[in-house]
Amino acid sequence: MDLSNIAELIELFNFNYIISNDSVISDEGTYNVPHENNNNARYLYMDSNEYGNRSPYEIKKIKMLNDAMEIIQTIYSLASTVDENFYPKLMTNSDYEHQIKNDAPPDGGADGDSDLELDEGEAQVVDMESLDQELTNMNL
Repeated sequence: MDLSNIAELIELFNFNYIISNDSVISDEGTYNVPHENNNNARYLYMDSNEYGNRSPYEIKKIKMLNDAMEIIQTIYSLASTVDENFYPKLMTNSDYEHQIKNDAPPDGGADGDSDLELDEGEAQVVDMESLDQELTNMNL
């Protein structure tokens, strides 16, 4: 097993237990979870009690979860930067292209009124002097 396989397993773990609709872990953001007896945490179990209503055992489980997630993130960072074969398999360019083509509003906004029609491979030309003048006028 190489590092890219480990990174893929971590991505699947994150998806299955944090991102999916059936998740069991909630990512509340760095230091957003008040934690008794310790510094604030980031992760909670979905069925965790509110601050002040947790048993000593539940407090220990939440601390363990946050420590484990920090270790997992460190391993993922190492695997994704050291292994030359690593490529995030859950975030491929074709996935992004598919989302953009099927989910993004058309050029010109959601109503589809676009006054700019480009042929495939044609680049849009931007008049930088006009843009610079507009930004100057807006005091940016």
